[in-house]
Amino acid sequence: MEIDREAVLQVFFAEAEETFLDLEAALIHLEAHPEDRETMDRLFRGMHSLKGDAASLGFARTAELAHAVENVLERLRSRALLATGEIVTLLLQSIDALRDGVFAASVGDEQGSAEDLPLFEQLASVLGGEAESPGQGPASDMAERPWPPSPPAASRPAEGSRTRTRTLRVDIEKLDRMLSLVGEITIARNRLTRLLVREEGKRRIEVLQAHEEADRLFVDLQGVLMEARMVPIGETFRGYARAVRDLARTHGKLARLVIEGQEVEVDSRVVEHVRDPLTHMIGNAIDHGIEPPAERAARGKDPCGRIVLRAHQEAGSIVVQVSDDGAGLSRARILARARAQGIVGELSQPSDEELYPLVFSPGFSTTDAVTSLSGRGVGMDVVRRNVEAVRGSVSIQSREGEGCTITLHLPLTLAIIDGFTVGVGDETYVLPHEAVTECLDLPEGERRRTEGQGLLMLRGRPVPYVRLRSLFAVEGAGTPRESVVVIQHGGERIGLVVDELHGKSQTVIKPLGPLLRDLPGVSGSTILGDGSVALILDIAGVCRRALMTKSRVSRSS
Repeated sequence: MEIDREAVLQVFFAEAEETFLDLEAALIHLEAHPEDRETMDRLFRGMHSLKGDAASLGFARTAELAHAVENVLERLRSRALLATGEIVTLLLQSIDALRDGVFAASVGDEQGSAEDLPLFEQLASVLGGEAESPGQGPASDMAERPWPPSPPAASRPAEGSRTRTRTLRVDIEKLDRMLSLVGEITIARNRLTRLLVREEGKRRIEVLQAHEEADRLFVDLQGVLMEARMVPIGETFRGYARAVRDLARTHGKLARLVIEGQEVEVDSRVVEHVRDPLTHMIGNAIDHGIEPPAERAARGKDPCGRIVLRAHQEAGSIVVQVSDDGAGLSRARILARARAQGIVGELSQPSDEELYPLVFSPGFSTTDAVTSLSGRGVGMDVVRRNVEAVRGSVSIQSREGEGCTITLHLPLTLAIIDGFTVGVGDETYVLPHEAVTECLDLPEGERRRTEGQGLLMLRGRPVPYVRLRSLFAVEGAGTPRESVVVIQHGGERIGLVVDELHGKSQTVIKPLGPLLRDLPGVSGSTILGDGSVALILDIAGVCRRALMTKSRVSRSS
């Protein structure tokens, strides 16, 4: 039986990165719990399997290094060695070298490297023997992993003549169901075609029933296809366990990563957009939040800081949180910097809900010294921009001396949304339906206002509004009767005044072209049923403008 070596290699490369993440997480756990027998067995099994797979595919360099690591793991398992921080660091560096070896193999370059010789010698010295790899060379202290962490080997672009295909492994049951639905849709569409051709407008009810059946099957197929794009977010989370440990050690601190909700599934495209925000938030937590071990002990805390990555689904979206048990945000320093930059007045006393979001402003930093992690006022601005680019929102909660939690609300998918369509003049706009809370007529008194914004009272609460006609400079006269679509964003309610309400519809999102990509207040486009194009509104951007209006109108009234 012929074996498709290329297919086998693709599976090996994908599974190898998963193995590396598992090994890193297990080593970090073992460092804190050196007597954990189950973790030691898991490490040994993972490395043994990696060695066997590499050897069977002819990757000698990877197999030899895996064998040397396996020898050290066997000594740990037999209690001949203790899992000290130095040994764990050496084993983590070995995983880096193995990862590089697998990546080299993926681009057709699996030759041994002289850079591996010091690593072989260090592994051999741990065992009290000579290096098994040929060649001589002085042992050297290998540097900690750089920050931000490099992409996994499985997702790096190939630098050689061979390019890696991006693959997404899908449960076979999902693929079977997809195939079955495609067959049913084909049958239903053929039936509809025959009826339309033969009857020429007669037997209307039967034709409509056939069409509804086809449409229902299409929706089912669409749902299964979306499921196929969903991946557990835990794999992304686990990639930060190693980075947290190394980054903390580099800054003279101790920290461990705790993961909650790793089984939550999210669109693979959303995962791509969340990596940079997570990198900045974790770096910020270690640099600003987690205190040095001695300081934590003096405060009665565990000398080792705790950073929690958690995820859960909530009302059609995914919530990702980064929490730490460090020093928390300094309200006094944030307020002082905000006043120095003229963001907050000298006599103003903003609430925490108004003050803390300022840390996401461009160029805002409470740190005077610039480090490799912070001080330039860029990181948290990147967090907000990346999150809002995928129609998400970010909020922050903190208690000084106890820690900080940053919460991201992200859509489960970037491909299709339930949209709420509105009309302004000859233009059509789409709002994410999940953001819409209610619709109402614009009060008669507000219709007479010529400004593009205002403030109305809704059940005793002030709600700022903006006219989309003014916001997007839509030409033509307005309608006598205008409607207000009330949307919710970040705890605030905002009104959008429109001419017409078209209602709810499923919306396929199309990205904007290069010329329109930075258009304020717009996050994408879609094709309507009549073939025309509608813009999908960026709720975060529109809301920011409306909230600025609220403060201006409040001061003038």
